[in-house]
Amino acid sequence: SLDGFGCAGLHEGIRAAGALLKYVKDTQRSGLAHVKKCSPYYSHDYLILDHSTRKTLEITESVRSNNREGTLLEILDRTKTAMGGRRLKSWLVHPLKDIALIRRRQDAVEELKENRDLRLELQGLLNGVYDLERLMVRVSLGVSNPRDLCSLKESLKVIPALRGTLEFFSSDLIASIRASLDGVNEAVGIIDAAIADSPPVSTRDGGFIKEGYDRTLDELRETGSGGKDWIARLEAREKAATGINSLKVGYNRVFGYYIEVTKANLSNVPTGYLRKQTLVNAERFVTPALKEWEEKILTAEERSRELEAEIFSAIVKE
Repeated sequence: SLDGFGCAGLHEGIRAAGALLKYVKDTQRSGLAHVKKCSPYYSHDYLILDHSTRKTLEITESVRSNNREGTLLEILDRTKTAMGGRRLKSWLVHPLKDIALIRRRQDAVEELKENRDLRLELQGLLNGVYDLERLMVRVSLGVSNPRDLCSLKESLKVIPALRGTLEFFSSDLIASIRASLDGVNEAVGIIDAAIADSPPVSTRDGGFIKEGYDRTLDELRETGSGGKDWIARLEAREKAATGINSLKVGYNRVFGYYIEVTKANLSNVPTGYLRKQTLVNAERFVTPALKEWEEKILTAEERSRELEAEIFSAIVKE
């Protein structure tokens, strides 16, 4: 029963909500663990404005251009966050009818208007807040990326300062907002410890988990990095052994690691070199030692990327 959520007798509403949840589940192809409750919407709490009325009054959409230019929303909207913009639009298209609620909102607006310095301080803090509502959904659905987590962290870090500034206000609505703010320090700590400060958007290529967070990952990275140093030393050693100064050791995503020798120096190539690829002006070779190191380096790099993805998934879940 959903009676505990205030839905007693709302049979058609419950059916509609169920259909909507199924639609979201089907389109997102995931569970809806982030949906924790349902709240009934009572139309008698608000003044009903149909689409034609809203357009005629040019509240959110102009008659001439069908966009927000010249509308009441455009004039009033000085919000600093995407969430604030959506909330203001919702207030305009759902005007309150209860005089007590109207006065409660007006008291808060008046207090903000009369305290210019504090208002500017709040605006400055809100400039550093990302779209927490959408970030929460992305995290809950498991489709977030490392940059999303950093945006979440930076937004949550603003909350203690917001709470501090809001202490200077006494209106009922602002006091209730302040009491509801939670900085979720646990999430900030996890993200701060694990995710690089300027991570890539994608998890495909790695490099977004901080050094020192996971010992196994650090060891794999060290192996990959050390292997590349070994390649540089190999190039210097082979140049000295063969006398071919133009010799170089390189890497190609298709052919892997190779030793490249120009055609003018092919007569100096040692017998232990195995031909791998022919170019217009050069030949590419490989040696057993180079093949062994290539496998070790690439295995470490591949496992490193896989482990980073696993660590990231665990962090998102937590």
